[in-house]
Amino acid sequence: MLTPLGLTVLAISLGCDAFAVAVTVGMQGITARRLFRIAWHTGFFQFLMPIIGYGLGAGLAEVVGRISEFVGGILLGIIALHMLIEGIRNFRGTTAPKPKDLTRGWPLIAISFATSIDALIVGIWLGISGGDLLLPCVVIGLTAGVMATLGMLLGNILSSKIGVIANLLGGLALLILAIRMFF
Repeated sequence: MLTPLGLTVLAISLGCDAFAVAVTVGMQGITARRLFRIAWHTGFFQFLMPIIGYGLGAGLAEVVGRISEFVGGILLGIIALHMLIEGIRNFRGTTAPKPKDLTRGWPLIAISFATSIDALIVGIWLGISGGDLLLPCVVIGLTAGVMATLGMLLGNILSSKIGVIANLLGGLALLILAIRMFF
């Protein structure tokens, strides 16, 4: 059974990946729509994944956890490499096409999925332990949405300070997150 403090610590821990990715996305600039999309999707996925995990149960916990982390790592790695290439082009001064908006389409789904894989594992744990499901899911989802919003705002501030190398640094940060998912 999760205590209120335990649930808070768990929700913040799960939201850290969403925060880190949102900082990177925020470096590309923010609008109200982009801010809403990243907050909504990361929060929704963080809410939904424990429910899916809860349903999977103990027998699949190990297999599903490793496969999901592998897929999430690959997705983040692809996005990271794309951002690194754009960052290198911008750093060299060559003209590069406008960076892809990571808050739209498949990149947004990939980011939301990859940052919520640990919430899937938490859902499996909740299912095995017979813990409550709805309250933790709501708290985890809301916390991730708030953390993603704060991350976007911080990323926007950082991009004005670091300018041209924002994509390069953002790509490196995502690549580190992707590699971390494999270990």
